[in-house]
Amino acid sequence: MSKMMHIAEQNKLTQALIIAAYEINRFSTEEYQTRVIEEFRDDAHLQCVKALHK
Repeated sequence: MSKMMHIAEQNKLTQALIIAAYEINRFSTEEYQTRVIEEFRDDAHLQCVKALHK
């Protein structure tokens, strides 16, 4: 995580996405991993769209 935060040091949005990704529980089965990835992607996209329409 520290390497990613260093790379994203000047980008607050990227830092927020990194932190949000690390807050998600890890799952052992591929099915749950895929579901969580898709939910994270969709939520991140929705937040971006909402921010652009304020």
